[in-house]
Amino acid sequence: MAVNTTVQVTLPAMGESVREGTVLEWHKQEGEPVEADETLVEVSTDKVDAEVPAPVSGTLVKILTGEGETVAVGTVLAEIAINGNGSAAAALSPQATVEDEPQLAEDGGMSPTDTDLVDIVTPAGGESVQEGTILEWTVHVGDAVEEGQTVVELSTDKV
Repeated sequence: MAVNTTVQVTLPAMGESVREGTVLEWHKQEGEPVEADETLVEVSTDKVDAEVPAPVSGTLVKILTGEGETVAVGTVLAEIAINGNGSAAAALSPQATVEDEPQLAEDGGMSPTDTDLVDIVTPAGGESVQEGTILEWTVHVGDAVEEGQTVVELSTDKV
């Protein structure tokens, strides 16, 4: 059973040349309930201003970057505790990352079933961005990926 299951909210990639963003305004505060896809924070980059939605429903337990702070793409902005004792994986949207206590196999190593599949969706690129074009996949089917690693490069009419 997972202990202290939280979901990290990260600054999404918003284009190949966008490397960082500045936190403009938090719409929720620590301790407040949030719904999946509800706007948590507004950020500004040199290309676009965007809203970062909650990847899951739960309680905003920690804000890690303050208003006015500039952070790199992939930086954890906040943490959301998933309500209830149910499975975190069932509550996750594709953008979410889960921090769980790892399950060990009988030999003490990691069990091969510990690898969760997470869908990757196109991040919101701004209010007027409706579609994007895949420019290049930077990883291939079966490759291991790390948190914050670029997996695909997209192009839109804005970014």
